[in-house]
Amino acid sequence: MGFFVVERRRWSWRFLVAPVIVVLTAALVVAGAPFQTRWAMSRGAFDRVVATLPAASTQDAEWSKVRVPHRIGAYIITSAYTVPGGVVLYESNGYMLDDAGFAYLPQGPTEDLANEDFEAPRFTHLGGPWYSWTASW
Repeated sequence: MGFFVVERRRWSWRFLVAPVIVVLTAALVVAGAPFQTRWAMSRGAFDRVVATLPAASTQDAEWSKVRVPHRIGAYIITSAYTVPGGVVLYESNGYMLDDAGFAYLPQGPTEDLANEDFEAPRFTHLGGPWYSWTASW
């Protein structure tokens, strides 16, 4: 004669941990938190680099290539230019099929930044004189 013990498992809140983590991670990515955190950690390094560059004239429509460190904060920079009113920095990863990077523009972006190599630039304000940008090539 044998005895069987039937044990009913009770529901546990621990079953919700994985789905909650997935939902929170997705919400943070959609809200841009990884980018904002990476930028916040790197902004001081960008400020220091821009402070060492020659001042760009707001009247001069020419883009002049300038030397900057290959790595600024958490970003790899492929090239940088003084532009009318500031500096444009190209980031190595870009944005899908477009170029992308950062711009230091104390007076904000202007129409005269677009040229044959910098088509339809779209700027997103990051705070202060800083913008992220994407542009067709």
